[in-house]
Amino acid sequence: MEKPVVVGARGVVGFKEQIVNSGADQNGIHVNGEDPADIAWGIKATLRDPMKAKNWGENGRRRVIEYFTWRKVAEETIKIYESLQK
Repeated sequence: MEKPVVVGARGVVGFKEQIVNSGADQNGIHVNGEDPADIAWGIKATLRDPMKAKNWGENGRRRVIEYFTWRKVAEETIKIYESLQK
């Protein structure tokens, strides 16, 4: 959907592995999902710069197409099955 992401990334659950939170491929930011002040900070930081947020959204869309389509999931699953046959 080409939207920037603010994701709770504390502990071992959540989407922190899917979200690039720095660098040229950044598509969102990580926050402590258990801290309302940190969540608010993440949302405000994203909304503060609409051009940056737009870029994050575009980066996120590219990442989804590259890694998370059903075709990609099927291809990776086939690779795993094929590796088990060897």
